[in-house]
Amino acid sequence: MNAGQVAARVQKALGDLKVNRGEIERDKFGVGWHTRCWQYFRVRPQSRSSHPEQTETKYCIYDRRHNDYGYTDEWANFLAEKFKDDKAYEELSSAKKESKA
Repeated sequence: MNAGQVAARVQKALGDLKVNRGEIERDKFGVGWHTRCWQYFRVRPQSRSSHPEQTETKYCIYDRRHNDYGYTDEWANFLAEKFKDDKAYEELSSAKKESKA
């Protein structure tokens, strides 16, 4: 799956919940959240890595031919289960904010 497919699957698994970000109502789990997750859980290297193939293959596989990443069903299932707990969602949100400081 690509990142958008993972995000859509997790969003659906979470009951298609919406959140307010600023004055805009958005999906609780979108592509931006997917990016936060692969970074936080370190399932793949950062963009433009000299070793893009160094992934957590249980969750992510690098496709050299297309120079992109594919994500597994297990990754989508992990995220859906993880974020059924609002506390986990808030913790990741806080971790992202702290890393900017």
